[in-house]
Amino acid sequence: MSAILKTEPLETIFNHGITDDEFEAIFDFIETQADYEAHLSATDALIDLHKLYQLRNDTTQADRFFSRLDTKSQQRLRLHCCIVNN
Repeated sequence: MSAILKTEPLETIFNHGITDDEFEAIFDFIETQADYEAHLSATDALIDLHKLYQLRNDTTQADRFFSRLDTKSQQRLRLHCCIVNN
């Protein structure tokens, strides 16, 4: 008998009521939710959730998603934020 694995759907920015303005602020090349979700990884979803809450100035929520990232992804995100903010 083979086991059937159930996977939870990814939690994405669309589960968090992202507005059109927020979407445009975070992405400049993705046009639709379907485009966004087509190749989304769990890590990318967490990074985007972190960015969304940073944009909303909600550091508590941003930190919650940041803490769920692996160390390498956290370092990559820190580097990205330093480059973008300077």
